[in-house]
Amino acid sequence: MTFDVRGGTDALPDDRERFPLGGGRERSSRRGEARDGEARDGEARDGGACDGGACDTVSQAPYVELHAHSSYSFLDGASLPEELAVRAAELGYDALALTDHDGVYGSLEFAYAAHAVGVRPITGAEVTLAGGAHLSLLCETHAGYANLCRILTDAHAGTRLAGREAREPLPPETTVDFVAAHAGGLVCLSGCARNGLAVVDPDAAVRLAHAFEGAFYVELQRPYERGDARRNAMLEELARTLGVPTVATGNVHAHHPRRVRLQDTLVAARRSS
Repeated sequence: MTFDVRGGTDALPDDRERFPLGGGRERSSRRGEARDGEARDGEARDGGACDGGACDTVSQAPYVELHAHSSYSFLDGASLPEELAVRAAELGYDALALTDHDGVYGSLEFAYAAHAVGVRPITGAEVTLAGGAHLSLLCETHAGYANLCRILTDAHAGTRLAGREAREPLPPETTVDFVAAHAGGLVCLSGCARNGLAVVDPDAAVRLAHAFEGAFYVELQRPYERGDARRNAMLEELARTLGVPTVATGNVHAHHPRRVRLQDTLVAARRSS
């Protein structure tokens, strides 16, 4: 089996099935048990786009972060992409996904920094849908990156109205239908705890689960808010109904606790403007 990946083409023997989030099954026994293509509740899977021969091995870390924001998520993320990459290496992560809001602005410098510290970079974005729901898209192939760029272009296409170009742009947004039509080469996570598509509109999440067949994951987060347990129980039930795996993410906005106050200040400035 041969499949395209960012940075090259990896060939896997025909008897080795590829994980939906990248990597081969051959060495999964090193983790104590085979994953069989499913993510465990409370534990993130090895994920995303691969480089060179990286897809020949499965991540050895018990957790990698698949939902992280840098300072390119303006007035939201409090750390540079390089800082996130270095911190991921310090924590022993084999991979890290950068999912800034509605853009891949920091993906290049993130990729350079991640490679320098031995972390596999996963290119992605947290995409805003019409109505305000969010979902996370991760690139798995060259075609996936092209489709992500098409989705982001569509999201920004209507942000500047004709004759009002000098005014503040409208918030970017795309549609479930457009995302579904450009699902190839992408992995879809159902979104964050507060505004995730599976939380806001489970019916739309069902539609995308069919569009991203074999590459759709219900995203579980615990921001330590009232209703966390109830929400995650509902999401787990949705995953069981759809027959898709769950994946735990942290919705990271800073590389270190000392940046929490800065992140709070950025969010306060955004909400007051």
